[in-house]
Amino acid sequence: MDEWVVKGTYPEYNDEAYEEFKRWSDVCEDVALYPDRNVRLIKEETGGVRVEISMTLSSFVEGTPG
Repeated sequence: MDEWVVKGTYPEYNDEAYEEFKRWSDVCEDVALYPDRNVRLIKEETGGVRVEISMTLSSFVEGTPG
């Protein structure tokens, strides 16, 4: 799993960023994937954060083979 899809970018870590991260973690659990391997929160040098999901999860959600 080297490729990731950005699902949200936020100017700082806040409730909105946490909610997006939590939402994708819940989706992982619903489809029997490990959240710690398929969802991540990346801190940017500018102080912002982004929520990323794995290509595996993205493919599953989009209904494409992957």
